[in-house]
Amino acid sequence: CDYIFFTDCDALASANVLEAHLSNFSPGCFLLGSMIRMSKEETEMLTPEDIMAGAFEGKLTPDIFGKLRRENRIARLRTFLRMRREPHIYGTNFSVTKDALLKVNGYDENFRGWGNADGDLRERLKMIGLRPKPIYDEAIVLHMYHQRDPTAPLRLNRAYARRRNIPARCLNGIMKLQKDGQAQ
Repeated sequence: CDYIFFTDCDALASANVLEAHLSNFSPGCFLLGSMIRMSKEETEMLTPEDIMAGAFEGKLTPDIFGKLRRENRIARLRTFLRMRREPHIYGTNFSVTKDALLKVNGYDENFRGWGNADGDLRERLKMIGLRPKPIYDEAIVLHMYHQRDPTAPLRLNRAYARRRNIPARCLNGIMKLQKDGQAQ
């Protein structure tokens, strides 16, 4: 099957991140890796040579691995309990089959600016019967510092993300659909 890994242009993937996603894949799941935020100073100190050599992985200390193991246990419990809006999804580090992504019509493009689009996708994937599988302690991405999007404090997307009767297949995604779900 075709499998898609999502990340961002401001993310540095650990050397084994793709291997972790592929080795943990199982039918009926989508995988959620973790994200560690780098400070402004850490990001400014990076050189292209450091990035190519994987030197940024030195930030992944035993304390951070311990924290990620704890977060992973909590996320798996929340998954088992089928908690809504859980476990946390980092758009910088998750994977899903192409078929599942097409079934929900990808990201909902009605979201504007920063926030909530990843969680919306997670909930719609759950609606079609997929189970989130956290692998926070195995698939790690470091997120380089940048100023927050100015739309973040406005919470523009919160009401849209929490609307009632969210369809599993969004209308404004990979394909542009009419209300009846047919392509325009």
